[in-house]
Amino acid sequence: MTSRERVLRAISHKEPDRIPVDLGGMDSTTILPPAYARLRSKLGITKGKFKIVGRSDQIPEIDQELVVAFSLDALPSVFPVPAWPV
Repeated sequence: MTSRERVLRAISHKEPDRIPVDLGGMDSTTILPPAYARLRSKLGITKGKFKIVGRSDQIPEIDQELVVAFSLDALPSVFPVPAWPV
């Protein structure tokens, strides 16, 4: 079952093959940069600094190693916000 199918089944109150795993699919389920840095360190991910993709919310870009390690099904979706007219 793909991540998309798994999440759609879960929100349709149907049983997926396993519980979907979410890391930042919503603002309320995201991980803050200090915790993300510690998690990367614990997992041995040392490849440089990570990118912050949501400036106002401080949402870190999730490393592919973490996606694989935790079999993540939901990730942050950050859309570019146009500048406010001055």
